[in-house]
Amino acid sequence: MSVRQSKTLLADLLIIATLFLSAITVKPVLSATFIVNSTENAVDAVPGDGTCETETENGICTLRAAIQETNALPGADTITFSIAPENPLNFRIIEVPYALPLIKDQLTIQGPNLGGTGASITLDGDGTFIGLWVDANNCVIRNLTIRNFERGIAATNASGLLIVGNRIGKFGVSIPNPLEGNAKEGIYFDNVIGAVIGGDTAADRNIISGNGQSGILLLDSASVVIKGNYIGTNENGTAAALPQY
Repeated sequence: MSVRQSKTLLADLLIIATLFLSAITVKPVLSATFIVNSTENAVDAVPGDGTCETETENGICTLRAAIQETNALPGADTITFSIAPENPLNFRIIEVPYALPLIKDQLTIQGPNLGGTGASITLDGDGTFIGLWVDANNCVIRNLTIRNFERGIAATNASGLLIVGNRIGKFGVSIPNPLEGNAKEGIYFDNVIGAVIGGDTAADRNIISGNGQSGILLLDSASVVIKGNYIGTNENGTAAALPQY
């Protein structure tokens, strides 16, 4: 075999090897959507298997189980809600007896539109732990009612957050828990760089009222835009609420 033939063969082998390695190593990160269909609090049967179920093939997906799945899977995931009607028909109350998992990966939690035709998704704690705790970048919390926690939403060591269309604090009747507002802050940020709370439209407005200390508290945070919210008012923004946070 001549030197030219050897070089040609070597080049062909390198091309084939490159194509082979590309085929086996390039794996796209896929996004997943999990639909919460239960107000229960059971954990996920097998976190990371891509299926939100509290037992194998039982079809029950709780918010707790859905967060466990999203934490275990790479990529940007979404949690939505489709919970069967209860009494009253316009509310779906998820009673949270102990802390939900820390959100550790990019996630959108999407409730029904505030003031829209969909039922309100309400997270109801016992005043001793955080409602939703975000420790990941580029997360979205939209259109939830969050009440009766130590803090409604907390974010730490994160960036690119969007919090829109939520009711955080004392709204409606809290059953079975007597306290309705969050014990401390409605929204608490610590070391958050880059976030938006609220927006320019009524749909993006957060209503933050009836919490024990502050509506919004920022510590060691920067580039946080707060706009268009009702803080310390009633739901219509026409009068002060007590307590005014």
